Amino acid sequence: MQFVLPLNRLKNQTTLSVGGKASQLGKLLGSGVRTSPGFVVTTEAFNLFLESAKIRPEVIKILSSIDHSSSVSVGKSAQKIKQLILSKTIPQSIVTQVKESASRLPGNTFAVRSSGIVEDAQEASWAGEFDTFLHRSSKTIGKDIQRCWASRFNPRALVYQKEQKINPKNIGMAVIVQTMIPSEVAGVGFTLNPVTHDAEQLVIEAGLGLGESLVSGQITPDNYVVDKYSFEILDKTISHQAFLLKRGSVGVVKQTLTQKQGSKQKLSDQLIKELAKQMILVEKHFGHPCDIEWAVAKGKIYILQSRPITGIQKEVLEPPKHTYKQMWETAGFGAFGVSVAVVESLRFRKEFSSFSEKNWFLTSEKTQCAMYYSREEMKQAAKWGKKDFLNPAWCKEYFARSKKSYQSAGSFVKKHSFSTLQNFSRDELYTATQKAGDLLAELFAYFTMCQPQCTADLENTLQMELQGNISSLEIPKIVAELNRPTQMTTIEREQLDWLGLCSMNVTEKEAIPLLQKHADMYGIIGTAGSAKFDLEYYQKLFKKRNKQEAAQEFKKKKKYWLSVAAEKRRLARKLKISSQAVKIGNIIADVGYNRFELRLQGWMPLYFWFLSALFPTLEKRYGLPTHLSMQLTFVELLQFLTSKQVDLKELEQRSRFLFYRHDDGRTSIITGPAGRKLAEKNVPPLPKNVKELSGQVAQVGLVTGKAFILRWNSPNLNEDMDKMPKGSILVVGQTLPHLMPAIKKASAIVTDEGGMASHSAIVSRELGIPCIIGTGLATKLIKTGQKLRVNANEGVVEILSR
Repeated sequence: MQFVLPLNRLKNQTTLSVGGKASQLGKLLGSGVRTSPGFVVTTEAFNLFLESAKIRPEVIKILSSIDHSSSVSVGKSAQKIKQLILSKTIPQSIVTQVKESASRLPGNTFAVRSSGIVEDAQEASWAGEFDTFLHRSSKTIGKDIQRCWASRFNPRALVYQKEQKINPKNIGMAVIVQTMIPSEVAGVGFTLNPVTHDAEQLVIEAGLGLGESLVSGQITPDNYVVDKYSFEILDKTISHQAFLLKRGSVGVVKQTLTQKQGSKQKLSDQLIKELAKQMILVEKHFGHPCDIEWAVAKGKIYILQSRPITGIQKEVLEPPKHTYKQMWETAGFGAFGVSVAVVESLRFRKEFSSFSEKNWFLTSEKTQCAMYYSREEMKQAAKWGKKDFLNPAWCKEYFARSKKSYQSAGSFVKKHSFSTLQNFSRDELYTATQKAGDLLAELFAYFTMCQPQCTADLENTLQMELQGNISSLEIPKIVAELNRPTQMTTIEREQLDWLGLCSMNVTEKEAIPLLQKHADMYGIIGTAGSAKFDLEYYQKLFKKRNKQEAAQEFKKKKKYWLSVAAEKRRLARKLKISSQAVKIGNIIADVGYNRFELRLQGWMPLYFWFLSALFPTLEKRYGLPTHLSMQLTFVELLQFLTSKQVDLKELEQRSRFLFYRHDDGRTSIITGPAGRKLAEKNVPPLPKNVKELSGQVAQVGLVTGKAFILRWNSPNLNEDMDKMPKGSILVVGQTLPHLMPAIKKASAIVTDEGGMASHSAIVSRELGIPCIIGTGLATKLIKTGQKLRVNANEGVVEILSR
């Protein structure tokens, strides 16, 4: 039986035999373009392997037992199947045909790629779901094919199959083996503009060296926009490339580029136009818009593969499929913070959670950042977040991982002070940076897993559970009670300790060592405002203390924390609240506590370590100013530590303005006029003549008063808080720990950001301050001094004066 077929002889074979990717490659050879020679190991070979190894029944049994709502179940099942496949031997008949076919290919290194079986799922591309092995020798091809087969059951592939409603009994897999092209330039191309969906434009992305660095997101590629009919180059964005990947004697090696080499245009105008013409040939041959991988070697263009741009060909003339909503704002985050928080963290989210966003963008002007997520993907995040958090095994693991990571952060920061770093060699500094960056990415992964969009369905389910037994007017109040954490967060421990300290019968001088100890333990709370709360800060507060009031408040808080768990149980019994509602309320409460600790013990101190220890070390040792280090992505930071080369002009542009985009998993940073143009095009316009805003009730109450806006980009945030009159309605993007002085003066709180596990929700409930969260645009539509009525019984903010 023929188990191996040359790509140039794939004529009548169906995708069920050779897979979608191999079928496309076979057709490419008939379109008149140049591609890499190779062969495909058919699905019949995989079937024979399963039968000869006698593992098919066991594989199907494992697949049928998966709980797809549980990432733990999916992960364990995937691992079992992988071990089964890799422990068996490929039949000799298949090995012989593979060796003979490989010997007839030119070159001595190969790419081994999966070719998924699509069957009836025309919209499913399987893109990125399986594993690829590059620069392999003829000696390893057999094992690499086996590893490709095993990747058919990767966790992400199993979830994707479920989402795409692909027949679960269809477990076939074909594998492609091709000669590696030693590319000088490589990249991807789209036969319609993937951002605007303009069918009259082509978009080409290009990087120096092998294409892996571009596809994996390690570099920011050049971007060229070409008219589809005249082949006029409409726009060029030239990016700096710090390194390239090339084929070495063994595997792939990294070559550092000089400033001049990395800043040049990667593909000449002539080759851009020639490639555009070949892309048109491919699109005409297939009859639909294509996503194309290409390479240039010795001046010749090779089309490596092509796949349909899924979910778009029917909607080319319609608006883009994603609409965006601002979800959070922050200050002090440059390209580094964003790259770690929402790009590098995806590695950990994909490994553990059931869903991670592929489409978002962020604008940053002088480190004042606004984050926008796809509304469509936020619905998916809500659905999968609910399934994850309602899974006891997943939830337990999530909290355990979170705690381990923020404890590791505390230990790392203690061992790597600024003075310690001064004695580090270059290699030691690189190792410490990589470890800190990976840990920070992991912390942000767990933090973003419980963003408001991830817990939205959980919160809605709680409200629905309460309907019927409880009046609609009482539900917000009961929800707030059920969502109260029973554990004190770091901020609440600090408040209790501070009240205890202020109620002590000691002089200001006698209090100094106590205040220093307090600052050492809790000063990190101030780093959200870019500086620790130090001894001087606490001395000023101590001078203003009222010993009697502090003692009373201390007793009140201590009593509250001793009784909160019992009060929740009493409430549930009194109102006959279902066990499911109590369970969900406890989960949200635990998520809120965990989110606090991830922030206060985890990413805040570790991010501050970069700002206060690592970046000043780089400035002292290599002359790179800290404000520019903040504009390096994490990958660029590691590259700088090895090459000492950086594009200062690009970093200066980023520090002024950047548009950071994640478009279907592809990341890019655009600065200057082009970045501002994209921001203007993508940022939703503000509504006009708004008289009221709606949001989510975090703490019930009805308050009328004057608004006081706090903005993250204020250069004098502490002074602004001092100026805030007592009794004001605090309007802010999101309350954070270092805003407590303003929060305590507020008669009500209104926030842009939402989530019952947010800082605003938890603090307002504890302090009994009426609070409405998740209004979206309050800080943009309300002005300081305007008269507001905050109806936190119904979740409505009325603007009473203009």
